[in-house]
Amino acid sequence: AEILVFKDQQPSHDYATPHAAFADGCSLIINHADKVWPRLNQLCIGLAAVFRHCYANVYLTPHSSQTAPLHADDRDVLIIQTHGSKDWDVWRPPHWAQTLPFADEQLGKDGLHVSEAELGAKMLRRTLCVGDVLYIPRGAPHAAIAAPLASSCSLHVTIAIPTADLNWHGYISQAATAACADARRFREALPCGPLPLLTNPVSPLEIPEASDAWRRRFNDLWDEMRRSVTADAAAVTLRCKLTRLAAAQKDAVAPTLLEAADKEKEKEKDREEDKEENREEDNVEEEDDATKGERQVKVLSSLPLPSFSSSSSLLEAATLSLAAARVSSEALLPSTSIVKAASLDLIRHVRRAQEQNASDTHLLVAQGRPDPCSTRPARYAFVPDELRPAVSLFASLPLGNALSVGEMPARHAFMQVCAARFLVQIAVADVVDS
Repeated sequence: AEILVFKDQQPSHDYATPHAAFADGCSLIINHADKVWPRLNQLCIGLAAVFRHCYANVYLTPHSSQTAPLHADDRDVLIIQTHGSKDWDVWRPPHWAQTLPFADEQLGKDGLHVSEAELGAKMLRRTLCVGDVLYIPRGAPHAAIAAPLASSCSLHVTIAIPTADLNWHGYISQAATAACADARRFREALPCGPLPLLTNPVSPLEIPEASDAWRRRFNDLWDEMRRSVTADAAAVTLRCKLTRLAAAQKDAVAPTLLEAADKEKEKEKDREEDKEENREEDNVEEEDDATKGERQVKVLSSLPLPSFSSSSSLLEAATLSLAAARVSSEALLPSTSIVKAASLDLIRHVRRAQEQNASDTHLLVAQGRPDPCSTRPARYAFVPDELRPAVSLFASLPLGNALSVGEMPARHAFMQVCAARFLVQIAVADVVDS
């Protein structure tokens, strides 16, 4: 899995963390989130019974923003809206474009620019809300913009069905490769010299005998391949490939994550037992004080794994993605507490405009100022506009004061987490309760 940052509909590498990028108005994409998120992993494995293989990408988009420009994909996709809302436009493929594209034929990618004017009338325009699902066929141009509600953002999961690979071309060519690639006759180099024109020779270098030799060799190899590549052999090749993909997808989720999911199921079972116990208590009409005193009601203090509909959902996936990449990262949620561990100075900085008629940029720099006797590093970073209220509040706190992430002034829960992550990143805050 990998986290991609998109700024102004283009990939960006200018941010130290995805939290800082999102706070600055960027969109985040987690590719192959099914490899780090147990719930998506289980969903994709279940869908493979119908689609043979699929994987999941997660998209987090700020309000009124568009992650990627208008484009088409080389795969069929299912869009599942899990938080906020998003407006989707879908067009029919233009007559001049490949309607079932491979990777190098996708409109809007790798230089194959396309505009709305070239596509004509929209085939579909829909607003997806939480729980809605949209199917977009392979090759259909589409674009999406998050709803303008400033107090929210859009989070959706894309289930990708790789039909550019799972098609008849791939079925036959992969079977031919499996059957013939190891044979020495197919590995031998082509003869040196000009390529033969087997019909209507025009080159003075063309030698009829050479052309005949090329033709005979081609026909021999073609016959050998046809004998080797049978329908049964092609089915076996595909079955082996799908088995490898399924095993890799299932094994990608670390055992510790699966254990965490099992523990959550156990906690949920305990909560159900508590509810049943409480219901039994309610049904007891008369019970003396001594008996009541003996009755113990089990109380669980736990934080359930965030659901798809939670604004913290991407945080879970991002944290698991970082963990899979062996990057140290503590999970931060709105219920987490952080403590001020070093002084924090806020410095105003003006970046002078380099072009005529352009305005100067007014920036805010957060500078950590640890105790001279401390081993804590002194770090600084530019504060994104979205995080200024939260960072300013934290700067005003005395050393040693704790603050819940959910108490930070921000538009929504994920932005609160972004502010906390920023403060931890510049070493002025420590996590005291996760």
